[in-house]
Amino acid sequence: MTAHRQPYGVIVCSAATLFILAAAVAGCKVPPKMATSVVAQAVALIEAGEDLFLAQLMLEAALQADSTLEEGWYHLGLLFAYENQVDEADSCFGRALRLNAVHRPTLFARGQMRLAEGDFTGAMSDFSEITFFYPRLPDGYQGRAWVFDDLGRTEEAIREWGEAIRVSPDDAMLYQERGFARLDAGGAEQAAEDFTRALALDSALSRSYAGRGEARYELGLFSLALSDCDSAIFLDDGDADAWLTRGRAADYSGQFEVAVSSYRRFLRLVSPSDADVADVEKRLAQLDR
Repeated sequence: MTAHRQPYGVIVCSAATLFILAAAVAGCKVPPKMATSVVAQAVALIEAGEDLFLAQLMLEAALQADSTLEEGWYHLGLLFAYENQVDEADSCFGRALRLNAVHRPTLFARGQMRLAEGDFTGAMSDFSEITFFYPRLPDGYQGRAWVFDDLGRTEEAIREWGEAIRVSPDDAMLYQERGFARLDAGGAEQAAEDFTRALALDSALSRSYAGRGEARYELGLFSLALSDCDSAIFLDDGDADAWLTRGRAADYSGQFEVAVSSYRRFLRLVSPSDADVADVEKRLAQLDR
């Protein structure tokens, strides 16, 4: 949802909403009959990327007035998760799910948070609930794929992305994610197909160009790999992976000046501890002789 953005700190609202805002800031009670309205206004602030602290105050005030508003608990949980206050977020998500045990956005958000915290069992439980209650939507399958991928169970992850694509065949990001999983599993040809499908659906996906470039490099298609890397860099010149693949493809095809400049750009973008740094520095030393 695209919200009209006002200048920072300026919120256009009714006199009734101004009263609610003042009450929230002052720590006063919001009348129960106005709680739904204040939740809606807080959500609008969140979606517009405006004052999130004020949105939090409004949600807390509204929920004190009416604790049965599941959307209020869900959005308050999102704010706590964004602030990395995991216990508070988990509590809010739990309150929302006690009011509606199959609220898909809450299950998905809690699953994402649990996955980020390394709670694979909890994350898998949340995402599996979504696949059970909403089998025709991709969210649950995608979430399960993330869990399997983080656990290193790549084939199972690829299978789950396949299920997500089955129910949502026009979602470019699903093809992109599966493409990287297939690339990691050594399936460069299938990965290239996934990235091509993603780009057919959304030509602005810089990471799909970078991924396809890497897949084509693995397949020995150096000219096509260079072209893909150039497209990725045009869209995002801070993509270190694209610069690395560009350097390697140029190197193998004898374009040593392009290789050197690409390797040097890669080194400027990554930390010295990056796994590829030592090899790149060694190759640069050989090319500079």
